[in-house]
Amino acid sequence: MTEPVPRPSWTWVRGSLVAFSGAAMVLSWATGARHDYVHYLEQWSHTMAGGDPWDQSLHGQNPGYGPLFNAFAPLAQLFSLLPKLGFTAAWIGTAVAVARLYEADSDSRRLAPAVLAYFALTPYFWIEIALYGHFDILPAAATLASVHLTLKGRAPRGAGMILAMGALLKIVPAAALPFLVAARPHRWKAIVLPFAGTCAAVLLASYVIWGQSTFTALMLPGRQESDLFSIFRFARGSYSPLRLITENPVLDAASIPLVIFAGALLVVMLAWRRAHVVVSVVVTFMVLFALFKLGHPQFQMLVFVMVPYLLLTLPARTRGNRVLLKTLGVYVAWFSFLDLLYVAGNQLREPPWVELREVLGLPTFVLTLIVAVLLLKFRHQPLVVPAPSGVGELARDTGGTGRL
Repeated sequence: MTEPVPRPSWTWVRGSLVAFSGAAMVLSWATGARHDYVHYLEQWSHTMAGGDPWDQSLHGQNPGYGPLFNAFAPLAQLFSLLPKLGFTAAWIGTAVAVARLYEADSDSRRLAPAVLAYFALTPYFWIEIALYGHFDILPAAATLASVHLTLKGRAPRGAGMILAMGALLKIVPAAALPFLVAARPHRWKAIVLPFAGTCAAVLLASYVIWGQSTFTALMLPGRQESDLFSIFRFARGSYSPLRLITENPVLDAASIPLVIFAGALLVVMLAWRRAHVVVSVVVTFMVLFALFKLGHPQFQMLVFVMVPYLLLTLPARTRGNRVLLKTLGVYVAWFSFLDLLYVAGNQLREPPWVELREVLGLPTFVLTLIVAVLLLKFRHQPLVVPAPSGVGELARDTGGTGRL
């Protein structure tokens, strides 16, 4: 009689999870308010005082966040770092949720600790969430949850509502909607109607409270100047080859039209042709971020969160593909490097660091296009729907059912 294969010990994983969670929370509290979080506090204070959340006369004006962002205002009034600690908790929760899915997969169970390590050790997460307090983890987690619920086919209405909540924080998650519909074409109403209804309800409530600025806020991102790691920042910079033909090579106005065109093209190429849903969503986010004139690294949170889930939705024989792993690894490593550079160079605002703002948009753009093209090679792979995790070791320790 064959003896059952013993399950691996999760003791050290549980200990690592506790250490990771504690360190993340402590650092989030100890570093206080800095970078964009300082502006968040100003906006929330202004909102609680009865002001317009999108008032552009503020020193740290709202650049066009969705109306749901204003829900953090009363929390910040209770304790200024409460929203930031909440963002950190979302990071930890996302790490555990994805690791549970790996734990439930017989082919990838051994990789569950590596998934936790990915979320716990990648510098990008520590900088963007624990240090700077950016809230991009919330729309990223909402997108991930929405994709997973759609693939499971058990709660399409919940998927639509959750995706809407992500889009009401930042508009970008809405780009995933056509791909979710393509994944469940016979249940598209169950996804689209809750998405539209949630958006309409929140926008209406915002309009009642703050008036027309609820909708004019949607135009604010398009009015900003290209910045940081954007190809448009390089195009108008000191090292741009366009300066050989014009003194003022500003192409910023082309950014939004290109984003819309590229998004529509990807929907036609991928959603209509029923390509691998998660590959399609990840590639779409990459391309849209590459074409958006604000090259802020926090936008990449959506991609960083989706990467381990993407691997889990591919066939077991494909998950170890060297081209795939190297492609995703280079992308994650590059943006982690940019974040480390950004911190080391004091936000690249003073010499000699400031010169990097002039040039880094070009390699970032080229790298993104190469990665997107390589990932598209996997668009015809069979879709593997991750099983809901049972009450395994990680699930027991966090009191959950194992479902994302």
